[in-house]
Amino acid sequence: MRVKIINRVHPCTCGCKGSDSQHAAKFERTIYDIEEEKDVAQTADGEMSFTKTAKAKFHWGVSRVVYCPWPWLPKRGDWYIDIDDKNRVMAGE
Repeated sequence: MRVKIINRVHPCTCGCKGSDSQHAAKFERTIYDIEEEKDVAQTADGEMSFTKTAKAKFHWGVSRVVYCPWPWLPKRGDWYIDIDDKNRVMAGE
């Protein structure tokens, strides 16, 4: 399933306007291994509750992404990169 995944909510301030792949606000990726799971994860919008997890391949490696439903419209939501998992992958753990 191909989805847009949020990496950051604020625009990059280095001058690249998000054209550098490290500074992109959103990625469009194919996700796989989708599982129902409820917990809280650190995302670009801070700590958020999620209802699903999946894996996606990025330039830093394979990271976990989480689906966070909108509180005001629970049948809709956004996919976010799990920041803690991204940092673990980038550190080589």
